[in-house]
Amino acid sequence: MRISIDDIKNNMIIDEDIYNSNGRLILSKGLSVSDENFIKDLLKRNAINKIKVLMLFDIAKEENEQEDVNVPFEVIKEQEIESFMTDFNNVVNSFEKEIISTISGTGNAKSLENILSETIKTNSGKNTNVFQLLQKFKNSDDLTFVHCNAVSLTVHTIGKWMKLSESDLKDLSLAGLLFDVGKYALSKDLLRKTTPLTEFEIEVIRSHVEKSLEILKPYDLNDNIIDAIKYHHERCDGSGYPYGLKGDEIPLLARILALADVFVALTSMRPYRNKMTPFAAVKLLETDFMQKLDIVILSDFINKIASNYIGAELRLSDGNKGEIIFINANAPLRPIVKLKPTGDLLDLSSKANHDIEIEEFF
Repeated sequence: MRISIDDIKNNMIIDEDIYNSNGRLILSKGLSVSDENFIKDLLKRNAINKIKVLMLFDIAKEENEQEDVNVPFEVIKEQEIESFMTDFNNVVNSFEKEIISTISGTGNAKSLENILSETIKTNSGKNTNVFQLLQKFKNSDDLTFVHCNAVSLTVHTIGKWMKLSESDLKDLSLAGLLFDVGKYALSKDLLRKTTPLTEFEIEVIRSHVEKSLEILKPYDLNDNIIDAIKYHHERCDGSGYPYGLKGDEIPLLARILALADVFVALTSMRPYRNKMTPFAAVKLLETDFMQKLDIVILSDFINKIASNYIGAELRLSDGNKGEIIFINANAPLRPIVKLKPTGDLLDLSSKANHDIEIEEFF
């Protein structure tokens, strides 16, 4: 339903992504309105007169009688999260079985397309975006197949932001699904090692690129996909491996895949460190990876990613819990948070709050 912004009420759910005149996302689809005056003022300041919202959901049917029930967005969100987790884990299991089949000589190329389709569908039709959904994975012992599926979903989103052709988007998403399968052939003890790696161990880890290509030979993948997998550890400053390529020597899909691989890894639990919050990961990308990753792709990612956490729940370093309701254009990593249960607004970009950090998204 599209309504005038004057008719916005608390507990309505924003049913579309809303952008300002500069193309910056200011409200995400799925956000539950909890401060109607704040939302109205924000939209008026951006000259937006009407928005699409959801209000009522039919969920109960008893004895052939149907009634309208107001379902809190928190309930809908929990249902979406549960559905995503179940579907995602099912796809991960199918993917692992397929790769094992390939290694044993019975892989099926058609199966890969079906698995990719199921991977993309895990996030289809949901109000909660994929970046928030992926944050729900707290701890996973699977350092290969969970990671690959998460990267595939991430590059699919980045590829859509970049308006890639359907063909390139499909190749990129499939490359994201397959790029790390060579790690399945490595020692699990080595992958889970918590102490510094020796030079020999580093070389063994790096061999996963070659092992991935070897495992994937039976699928007869096109050069676009193979090159993305082959070069995803190359870096624009020449510091990557295995060939030390620089800048545009690295294929476009490999440059996109490199960014997604790093971001998903930073925001995931690893044996040797805790997961970073997405905002901490973005800060690290800004400080340590500007020369290593494609600066145009990375800059666009940094400009867009923070807004995807509008509506995300978090815990602050002062012990408060809250929900991100607005991203500051000049300080995207210091959002405005609505505290729970008081409803007070806390602007993390304010000097008065400079010592408060985001400790965890949940």
